[in-house]
Amino acid sequence: MSLNRPVLPWIALIAMLLLFPYLGSAQDDMSAAEAGSAVADDMVEIEVVDPEAAIVDDEMVVIEVGAPDDAVIEETEEVVEIDEAVAGNEVALEDAIEEVEMSDSIDEVDEAAAAKDTAAAEAREDFESYIYLGGSFSIGIENFDQSGYGSFDEALGFSMWLGYRLNRWVGLEGRLANISGFDSTLAGESVDFELLYFTGNLKVYPLTGMFQPYVVIGLGHGTLESSRSKSETGVVFLAGGGIEVLLLDQFSVMAEVDYNVTNVTNGDIKHFDFFDAKLGVQFRF
Repeated sequence: MSLNRPVLPWIALIAMLLLFPYLGSAQDDMSAAEAGSAVADDMVEIEVVDPEAAIVDDEMVVIEVGAPDDAVIEETEEVVEIDEAVAGNEVALEDAIEEVEMSDSIDEVDEAAAAKDTAAAEAREDFESYIYLGGSFSIGIENFDQSGYGSFDEALGFSMWLGYRLNRWVGLEGRLANISGFDSTLAGESVDFELLYFTGNLKVYPLTGMFQPYVVIGLGHGTLESSRSKSETGVVFLAGGGIEVLLLDQFSVMAEVDYNVTNVTNGDIKHFDFFDAKLGVQFRF
């Protein structure tokens, strides 16, 4: 059976009318898919809690904001953890360095104290008693109990001694001394005095080492000579202090100041008391 040609156009028109809705729907789906792909390509991930909604031309359009990638969050957390760990390690390293430095300082102090104690112990153990011999020159200033005389000149003197250092703290010695030149006038007449005396002395050394201060006390006997009268004798007591400076193992220099008290009388002088300042040297054997 054959159709007339005038009928075919009508049939084609009817078919297009019937298929047109389906063609439009497919085209819309394709356009939506392409638009979605373009939006997906340009999407910027914004961290939000809930999707946002917007009204465009009185129509509700849902804008989906992409959530951050879990891998990015994990990497960020790992970086933060690494930074915190590095910071913690730096603090721990600084603390460890401070502890080491403090420990070194404490060790140095302990070592210095131990060395000092050891040196002191060795010095005590190494100390040996010894005999010593010394001599000095001196200058004397009078403090006489007298009447009738004018002013007295300063006197010059010398002394020699032989001693024995018993231990680090104590020494014993015998000292021979002479002092003269206490010149004055009495009733217009020139008078001079000279004292020769010997004392046994006790020395006490509170410190030892290169510089050795000491105190000294002594008791003995003296003879006073005067150009105006006969000689007189009496007891001599001295007390003073000084210092020895050890320059070599067997050689030292010394300085000493004493106050000498006597009961020697001579005419108008009732007590021949005087100060005596000495500078000398000492040898040990």
